[in-house]
Amino acid sequence: MSASCSFCYYLINFYIKYIPGNIYTNQIINSLSESAAQGGSLVLLKLFNIKWGFGLSYLITAASCVLVIFVQMHGGEDNWVIPFAVLGAKFGITSAFCYLYFAQVNYFISAYLGLVMGFSNVFGRIVSIGAPIVAELNDPVPMMSTVVVCLLAFCLALSLK
Repeated sequence: MSASCSFCYYLINFYIKYIPGNIYTNQIINSLSESAAQGGSLVLLKLFNIKWGFGLSYLITAASCVLVIFVQMHGGEDNWVIPFAVLGAKFGITSAFCYLYFAQVNYFISAYLGLVMGFSNVFGRIVSIGAPIVAELNDPVPMMSTVVVCLLAFCLALSLK
């Protein structure tokens, strides 16, 4: 989960400059959706348990990235859909990141929590080294890789107890 959260989070951040539309609008939406996801993650935790919160977060991210791919394929440079797709992608993956920390606290005893969180963070950062490289590949590879990683993580999230 840590690898998927970290990779997709940084891939979206690096790829935001290539998403069609106004780069300033996209970046503002990117930042605001991250703030909203971090602020609203406790509300989401009250609504959904960790298993379904992870799953929903990954599905929102994957669906939003598919929307970006669709708009890119149809040449929608000034499309009003793009800011909503950016909002969904960043909101979803930031929520998944918040759920990652909730899950670690929930699943591991406090004696091992520091070790688990440290290992998880290091492993996630190592995997995210590839994010800027993937972000520079030709379209639709960056967003498709995000979709694939999110769908795999969704399947893994459903296996949580």
